[in-house]
Amino acid sequence: MKKINTLDNIAEPGLNYLRKQGYLINNDQEPDALILRSSDIHNYNFSSQLKAIGRSGVGVNNIPVDECSEKGIVVFNAPGANANSVKELVIAMMINLSRNVFQAEHWINRLDGEDVHKQVEAGKKMFRGQELMGKTLGVIGLGNVGARVANAGIELGMDVIGYDNYISVKNAWQINQKVSYCDDVKDIFQQADYITIHTPYTEETHHLIGFENLSLVKTGAIILNYSRQETVDPQAMLTFLENGMVKYFASDFYFEELAGREDFIMTPHLGASTEQSEEKCALMVAQEVNNYLESGEIKNSVNFPNVEMTFNAPLRLSIINENIPNMVAGISRYLADEDINIEKIINKSRGNYAYTLVDVSGDDLLSKVNTFMEDVMSVKGIKKIRMIQNPHTK
Repeated sequence: MKKINTLDNIAEPGLNYLRKQGYLINNDQEPDALILRSSDIHNYNFSSQLKAIGRSGVGVNNIPVDECSEKGIVVFNAPGANANSVKELVIAMMINLSRNVFQAEHWINRLDGEDVHKQVEAGKKMFRGQELMGKTLGVIGLGNVGARVANAGIELGMDVIGYDNYISVKNAWQINQKVSYCDDVKDIFQQADYITIHTPYTEETHHLIGFENLSLVKTGAIILNYSRQETVDPQAMLTFLENGMVKYFASDFYFEELAGREDFIMTPHLGASTEQSEEKCALMVAQEVNNYLESGEIKNSVNFPNVEMTFNAPLRLSIINENIPNMVAGISRYLADEDINIEKIINKSRGNYAYTLVDVSGDDLLSKVNTFMEDVMSVKGIKKIRMIQNPHTK
């Protein structure tokens, strides 16, 4: 019986899917897979039985990905499943900030006296805003979320500039042709009235919104961060809020240095917090984990390559190893020594690790494969190997 444990409240569509596939959920101390949302598992004791971790969301900062790779644990996430939810919140914040809605709401709720209506009419001029139409929107990162934000900006009549050194072909095709591109992120800071960042957190994006780039902004720029907290240097942002170069900074993350400021609008990580987003993320990652456990195929892993191969043979071997020379040749040689026939094989690498699927056949197959697995696990560089039986063949 297949076993999966959850570490957070996972939306029912994902759990229902797993139940229909025959999984026991939260019923074993050594599950085949974990599914989680925001739980931090850097100090988690991974059992040798664990094969996969599914992140019901996009970011994996709460998962020790390098450790998982070393232990042959495939980490999945749900890219794009929450993209519309984040896009809508970003656009909502842009509109609210453009019209000074938050400040106006705070002001009007503090009015008192018999002449409140007169106070409203006299004071509303303090909150005169700007229309988005005709303004320039700069989008840093044109992935699943950034591409949608850029397209929404075009639909609102904005001039949109995009920057992304790593844009995928898929996302490039989905972006409105009216979006212009720049080769240097500094162009975004120099030209845009609104700047929104949608990049993963890497060494390259650490404090990307910092002193150097903020010194380039147009006076009164509005900046939004609904990607990763570490992409913004809070000390730099404080400086440019205080000198007025940045009018508003909106963030889905808490910055102690900025808390309490009227020009800092903070939300408690609400980007993906919609019913629809949580359901899509849960179902997507449940399907990915199930597909891996059932067929060995990998899709949307953050630490191993995508690998797909039709499964027609009676048995399949799933092998995770270090990305070093002669591994495939060695695997093939061990199979030949056991008189096991290779029907189909695929090998792909990603960074320091590689993944191999081998479909095999032959007489007395189970016994021979078990012997092969025992022998191969002693080979330097092999991290994990498992046998998958094809339920559709005898």
